Amino acid sequence: MEPLLRPFGNRVITNIGEWPKDPVRDIPADVAWYAYSCSQCGYCVEECDQFYGRGWESQSPRGKWYWLREYMEGREEWDQFMVDTILVCTTCELCNLRCSAALPIEQSWMKLRGRLVNDEKRMTFPPFEMMAEALRKEGDIWAGYRKDRASWFPRDLEDKHGPGRKAKKAYFAGCTASYVEHDIAMASVRLLDAAGVEFTILGEKENCCGTPMLVAGKWDLFAETMKKNIQAVKEAGADTVITSCPACDMMWRKVYPEWSKKLGIEYGIEARHYSEVVADKIESREFSFPQNDLEPCTVCWHDSCHIGRVSGVYEPPRQLLRAIPNVNLVEMSHNRKEAHC
Repeated sequence: MEPLLRPFGNRVITNIGEWPKDPVRDIPADVAWYAYSCSQCGYCVEECDQFYGRGWESQSPRGKWYWLREYMEGREEWDQFMVDTILVCTTCELCNLRCSAALPIEQSWMKLRGRLVNDEKRMTFPPFEMMAEALRKEGDIWAGYRKDRASWFPRDLEDKHGPGRKAKKAYFAGCTASYVEHDIAMASVRLLDAAGVEFTILGEKENCCGTPMLVAGKWDLFAETMKKNIQAVKEAGADTVITSCPACDMMWRKVYPEWSKKLGIEYGIEARHYSEVVADKIESREFSFPQNDLEPCTVCWHDSCHIGRVSGVYEPPRQLLRAIPNVNLVEMSHNRKEAHC
């Protein structure tokens, strides 16, 4: 019965102990409270991808909460291993759904990243340092040249949707689609064009969404990058950003609005995954996939952590797949909120 009852239990708001007003040995007051609130039940352990990938309980939420208690009691000290232990969390947020005390686990690790790396200047992972330097110089994390940012864009769509064209919607490709997986960006814009969506792209003005810098704890660089992207979208005349990358979607939909409010920046931008935009066109009968002579095939959709648990986009991708002729959609054993990282 536990799997059936757990979602109801997670909706119960618990109040455990007294909330400290000040940091406890440099641990933010709210995170300190959560650490002492953890019942050490272990529901989170088996679901943590760092645990089932490594087999070390110190990598799981329960292990981290226990270590933080020991640190606050003066029996442990920070070293690079423990800094890395906070940093290796993939931010999948599955633990948040499993926690019997409904603690904001992933958000707590995120807060500690900023405290450890941005404020205390502790070392982050070397790859994050390389990404940061590439971002400062060229605006991306793959060390590609800024002049090549939009090289993936189909030439036959430039007059209609290319850089410099004003539109209410802007497609934000992201670093990986711009420099590595060109097929993702190309397929996305061709699909949007076929569906009759008016949009533009930012071209060389587009920067990394900033997710790697946020999770690396390099929050000053993240904020600087976010400001550049918001300005570029507004200069393009857009008030809606269309994404294909789940991490980019998470930034524009969830993180940018929060940080804009914190920094006093006027935001006013809506974020939508391309599947949401095309699904709307299918529902309104403005677009349909053409018939094809392909062999019937069976496919499944993997709900990524960020587009699923964070952004809450579950049905639109499935609507698109069901709308393609000769395609049969089936579900993985772990899907929607239960999907694994």
